[in-house]
Amino acid sequence: MNPILNLERVTVEFVRQRAVGRPRQVLHAVNEVDLEIAPGEAVGLVGESGSGKSTVARAITGLNPVTSGAIGVDGNSVLRAKGKDLRMLRRRFQMVFQDPYSSLDPSMSIGSTLTESLTVHGLERGPAAVERAADMLLAVGLRSADLAKYPHEFSGGQRQRIAIARALMTDPDLIILDEAVSALDVSTRAQVLDLLQGLRRDRRLAYLFIGHDLAVVQRMSDRIAVMYLGRIVEVGPADDVIRNPQHPYTASLLASVPQVGSRGAERAAELRRRLHVRADPPDPWNPPSGCAFATRCPFVMEMCRAETPPAVEIASEAVSRCHLATDAGRGTESEARWDRAREFLAMPSPAS
Repeated sequence: MNPILNLERVTVEFVRQRAVGRPRQVLHAVNEVDLEIAPGEAVGLVGESGSGKSTVARAITGLNPVTSGAIGVDGNSVLRAKGKDLRMLRRRFQMVFQDPYSSLDPSMSIGSTLTESLTVHGLERGPAAVERAADMLLAVGLRSADLAKYPHEFSGGQRQRIAIARALMTDPDLIILDEAVSALDVSTRAQVLDLLQGLRRDRRLAYLFIGHDLAVVQRMSDRIAVMYLGRIVEVGPADDVIRNPQHPYTASLLASVPQVGSRGAERAAELRRRLHVRADPPDPWNPPSGCAFATRCPFVMEMCRAETPPAVEIASEAVSRCHLATDAGRGTESEARWDRAREFLAMPSPAS
């Protein structure tokens, strides 16, 4: 079975022009990213701000041009498709953006917002399109009477439900959720997450769930991919990535999660001590040679500064881009300290 989405060595570059006579600068916002999503699978994509998560999403949807690499949908190339063929492929994946206030056109009624995609893709018009829009509103917990209203008449959570309904209008196989719940309050966030899980189950949807809240991403995902400075540095089953990270950057993200209670806070402080990571990432316009995380990693070795680590298969469906996972990195003092840190991370949190 073909993956519903397949990224092969996808690279997205941005160019900054310099003064006359000086070389231009190139930013590798996405750097040779490989990622697959199977039909009905949910894959989480996590990382700090600026790691390239949203750029990956925008590259898939055509909002950012791809410099090199390949993007396939069910075995068909998105980048080579043109005209009608491209529109047919794009019907199969839709996107829900982070901000429910800016992602809807304030001058368009909800009915017009939802039926627009049907018109663009030549699917339905007139009463049939309106009926489908009403069905989608009901599917996300709103009323068909809301078709006549405008975005300003809804709360943030309701607007995000409308955005989800809009994404469902073309009956897609994959929905890309780019920080789709991060702008919502806690109770509304839980409701929208429950909605997304129900829709995935009922419609056999695949998700690319982009976020920074590790607990939310773990809850929503079958697998998690971790990005740092444009590269995916770790991929694996969601629970395994959270409980047994294979890359120091992933462990540092977990160490930064706030803990409830005094004993939990003490444990978090000890973990941060073991994973003492420098706060500031390098300038993405001038990244370090070798491993991009080498300037912050507490387990850095000389080879890390000289060579870009390869993707190493740790276990079935688990991959890490870290020299500590290679034959050259095994048996070193850095590996021993890394293993002790991971053992501490894997221990159950004490009751507060």
